[in-house]
Amino acid sequence: MTRFSAALLCAVWLIACDGNGFYVTETNAMKYCYADVTGDGNEELILLTPSAETTPYGQAGSSLYILDPGKDLIGRHEIISEFDVKDMKPLTVMAGDVNRDGVKEVSLKVYKTAEYSPEYAQRPFFFNVSRGKLEAVWLGSRLARPFVDYALADLNGDGYEEIASLEMAAEGYLLAAYSWDSFGFTCYAKSDVHKNIENLYNMESPETWIKIALESISGRQ
Repeated sequence: MTRFSAALLCAVWLIACDGNGFYVTETNAMKYCYADVTGDGNEELILLTPSAETTPYGQAGSSLYILDPGKDLIGRHEIISEFDVKDMKPLTVMAGDVNRDGVKEVSLKVYKTAEYSPEYAQRPFFFNVSRGKLEAVWLGSRLARPFVDYALADLNGDGYEEIASLEMAAEGYLLAAYSWDSFGFTCYAKSDVHKNIENLYNMESPETWIKIALESISGRQ
């Protein structure tokens, strides 16, 4: 991105902020979802705004907003919390109660290094924002295998969200399911390996959790 484009993006962001309000536009709504992440019983709008930086997986985000949902996406929203996340290079945002504590966590799919993994890669990060702070729940260096994408969904019908991950294997691609085990995530199910992603999506008679996983991942793309 050019210096002019970066300056223009900054100017647009300044215009979007209005006291304790934030004006959502088609330009600054990079990725978003709706979920109750504050624990007050009402859904909030969780919004990721774009930065001037790009990654091999697309544009990276800049700020994470927790907003009053309002009536429509486009328009002014009251700011509940705001966090600078540009150093994480977030690519998308989602939410789910993965650790079964009754409050939905915010998950950022990020592109960065990790303490024991110095190369840049996509990584799944989870945060609690219910107390107005960005509190780390799990900053995973990776899942069992490098992943193409992941989504949060109730894969086993227990009323909580698990991770559904589309992953790369030695001879193709597979789906994996992960549940919380008090200290992190454990892979408890995986599909057969398929030569390409198209074959994975067109497999015959998939198990119920695989159907949910495929629908959840494809629904985010």
